[in-house]
Amino acid sequence: MLKSILNLEGAQELTKKEQKNIKAGIPVGCYVAYYPGNSLAECRVEYPNATYNSINHTCRALVCEEF
Repeated sequence: MLKSILNLEGAQELTKKEQKNIKAGIPVGCYVAYYPGNSLAECRVEYPNATYNSINHTCRALVCEEF
């Protein structure tokens, strides 16, 4: 399965050190931001990678601090 995943365009294998820095799928130095919004377009004004939940009208984005 790893071979199939690594064949995806842009995929790269993580080193053991990089793997240890990932916590529950969220890289170290990153957090998930939740904020109010009325549409996907509105959510992506602040964070281009945001998703939109139309049920509770919230935006969700992975935010990483630059080191």
